[in-house]
Amino acid sequence: MALNTHLQDHLDKRSGGLTYVASGAVAIITSDTTMQRIAELERIADVTGHELSIAGGLLQVVPKGEGQVGVVTITNASPGVVSKATAHGLVAGNAVKFTTSGGLPTGLVAGVTYWVIAAGLTTTAFEVALTPGGAAINTPSAGSGVHVAWKA
Repeated sequence: MALNTHLQDHLDKRSGGLTYVASGAVAIITSDTTMQRIAELERIADVTGHELSIAGGLLQVVPKGEGQVGVVTITNASPGVVSKATAHGLVAGNAVKFTTSGGLPTGLVAGVTYWVIAAGLTTTAFEVALTPGGAAINTPSAGSGVHVAWKA
């Protein structure tokens, strides 16, 4: 059974303050979320080769071994620029993925691997391409929700 099917089935039966909001993400929406509920989600994630991580008010379910870069903003621009309030620690050639509590900007898809490119790379901002060293992706819409970048 796929991760999303496991999560959806679990939350449909025992919501316990958790709401499924996006592929691979569970939002903590009430203060009465029990440690038992989180432990159950952790077991589901583990069985499917994933782990839990908290970022931007979301309890994220991500593939094991993917390091969290952190909460980011993504411009509505050509090319799209991904920014983080503090240093992101990425270099050109790093592979990254994004999760979100809403919708990513047009041009980006949650869970797809993108590549950090040298163009526009600073300590707090970067651009991504579909291939290493490829053309920067344009993001003609701003998207919505909380976006989190992951080093893949």
